[in-house]
Amino acid sequence: PAGGPSDDDVLASLVAQRTVVATTLADRLTHLKLLSKYWSSGDVVGAVGHLESIGTMVGDHDMVLAIVTDFLGRADLACDQMTLELAQRIFPLLDSLIFTSSGPLDTHTNAAQSAPNGALALTKPRRAHVAVKSTTQLISMFGRLIVDVLNVDAQKVDLGLEERQRRCRSCRDCIVSIHGIVLRIQPAAAQLHRERKRGQRPGSAGPSLSHSLNDAIDIFRGTYDGTFPRTF
Repeated sequence: PAGGPSDDDVLASLVAQRTVVATTLADRLTHLKLLSKYWSSGDVVGAVGHLESIGTMVGDHDMVLAIVTDFLGRADLACDQMTLELAQRIFPLLDSLIFTSSGPLDTHTNAAQSAPNGALALTKPRRAHVAVKSTTQLISMFGRLIVDVLNVDAQKVDLGLEERQRRCRSCRDCIVSIHGIVLRIQPAAAQLHRERKRGQRPGSAGPSLSHSLNDAIDIFRGTYDGTFPRTF
């Protein structure tokens, strides 16, 4: 059409977009290879440090979270090298993952009309699934310790205890934040599971985000071996 872009302009735009996508994927793969190298060698400290530093090396925040999702989706945080100090550094990343996995509900849909007040739409299910999986792993390892340390009433100045309580308080604050979002995306996760199950043969549906969220909620509420009391 008159005044529209020429064929050469369209072609140049497509080539430029392809170059950007190729560069982005190459950068993403480079970070994942380095993270995998750290993890496979048992250098969990190095892996966590690199996860934290990606934000300063990659300008696109969504790409940072995509790299974190890809890595934590494959990593088992319940390993011997995991410590409370490392957990404290990982929890903010998980909080970011779960926070960016959701968004406002479309008020015109039937699902939104039947959803409880405060419910959120699930925009990135895999990101939420990874956040929930990793969070429950860390809670299973350190939940009881966090509660016990926070319940200690020091009778005298104890700088070591104060530092441990500061660390545990930071973990607790992230867990509370994650829990709040888990509750708000649970209706959307359940709806997604029902929709997917309808498109599959009976019995073919794998573990769902909805089930993972239910498990996470149980842990947060203290039904998992008393790890977190309801007053937490």
